[in-house]
Amino acid sequence: MPALIIGRPNANMLAQSRALGRCGIPVYCLVHRGEPAVIIKLSRFAGHVEVIRNGRDDDIASCILKLCEQHAIRPVVFCVGDYDITLVRKIWPKIKDSVVCATDPVRADYLNDKSVQVETLKQAGIRVPQSWCAASMAEIQACGEQFCFPLICRPIEINRRGAMAETFFIAADWPALDKWPCTVFNTGRPEILLQETIEGSVENLYLALAACI
Repeated sequence: MPALIIGRPNANMLAQSRALGRCGIPVYCLVHRGEPAVIIKLSRFAGHVEVIRNGRDDDIASCILKLCEQHAIRPVVFCVGDYDITLVRKIWPKIKDSVVCATDPVRADYLNDKSVQVETLKQAGIRVPQSWCAASMAEIQACGEQFCFPLICRPIEINRRGAMAETFFIAADWPALDKWPCTVFNTGRPEILLQETIEGSVENLYLALAACI
């Protein structure tokens, strides 16, 4: 059964290609954003690399369907990042009869929301940092007395990050927090997740990866 990896040609796509290719699985990569596709094109594990930049959702769906026509067995879709999870969810009605997804795309997109992730962990009895969600400066100020600086600030869902140039921001104190989000809210109006920081050495860092089936 072939694999179809969708996203940007970064280290994540390369790692996925290697892991699948080393198992003898045919790998096809669809690059629709990000840096030049040189790194993935040079990989011996990527059997075919299709580049379609600045394409509409319909264009990407058509490209996937064309790739699927080459195989009698439906390929399994793998997403490189958050943007790609949302993309697959949007085009799912057009490609669902031609590909396989380990996790329902609509469910995956829902679980990609960081506020949902935090609440899900809490309900499972897993300790999480103190967290607050805000969509305006008024909501941030309403929670102000509860804050313990420094705070990590990041968009609830990367596709709704609005004017945030980076994926996160660390506010060392109230003046920094009061100044930074104003422009973000005024131009993009994303929802922001604010979380307390937890001190510790690198030995206390853990990464958990999971596939929800």
